[in-house]
Amino acid sequence: MIPVPPLTRANEPEFFDLNCRLPGADWLAAHPDKDPHTQSEWWSQFQPNLAKHFRYRCGWLATSIELDGVVDHWLSCGPRQGTASANRHLAFEWSNYRYASGVINSLKGTLDDQVVDPCEVQEGWFEVLLPSFELVATDRLPGHVRDKARTTIEKLQLRRFKARFTRWRWYQRYWNGGNPDLAALRTDAPLVASAIEKSRAAGLELPDPAACAPGHVIEGRQRRYAPRRRRPPAPLP
Repeated sequence: MIPVPPLTRANEPEFFDLNCRLPGADWLAAHPDKDPHTQSEWWSQFQPNLAKHFRYRCGWLATSIELDGVVDHWLSCGPRQGTASANRHLAFEWSNYRYASGVINSLKGTLDDQVVDPCEVQEGWFEVLLPSFELVATDRLPGHVRDKARTTIEKLQLRRFKARFTRWRWYQRYWNGGNPDLAALRTDAPLVASAIEKSRAAGLELPDPAACAPGHVIEGRQRRYAPRRRRPPAPLP
C-alpha cells in the first residue's frame, strides 16, 4: 500500500453532483429498504475518474490494474442480513469510493474500516521484500495502526500467492535483462521499484525473475468415503 490523496469535493469529477450524488439521494429517500447497488450505473460512470485519481493502481495492492478495476465503497452500503446498512447514505458519495481490483473488492466485502484505508497510508508504512515479493509493514507504521495492518494483509490476502505473483509479474515484465526499468515500475508497481532500489543500496544482487517466481502450493487431501452397504442378493424365483 502506498499513499493516495483523499477524495474530496475539490477533486470530484465534473457533473458528479448532477449525475450521481443528487439522483442517488433522491433514490435513497424514495426507496429506504432497497439495495443502492441496483443503481450502480450512477457511480460506475465515474470509474475512469476514480482510476485516474488512484493512478490506475489498486488502492491495496498498489499495482496497476489492467482489466478488472472496480469502484469499491470504503464503507459498504449494501444491506446486511436483510437490514439496511448504516452507511447507505454514502452510496453515492465521491469521498466513499476507492479503486480496487475485482478480487480485492470481493475479499474486502463488508470489512469497512477494519482494514487500512489507502487514503490514510503514509509514505514508507509498507514495503515489498525480495525475492519473496511479500508485503510487510515497516517500523515506520504507527503502533495504533499495526493491528489494522495485520488484518488488512490477512483478510485481503496481500501476502498470498496471487498478490505475490502480481508483484513478481511486474518485476518480470520490466526485468530488462538485469537492468530493471525503474521508471515503468514506479508507475505500475511502486513498492517493487522501492525494493529494487533498497537492494541496490545494500549492495545486493537482484534476483532473476526466472529463479524467484512465487510457487503455488496445492495440498492433496484424501477424501474419505462412507463404507458402501452391500445389498443382500435377491432371492431366486
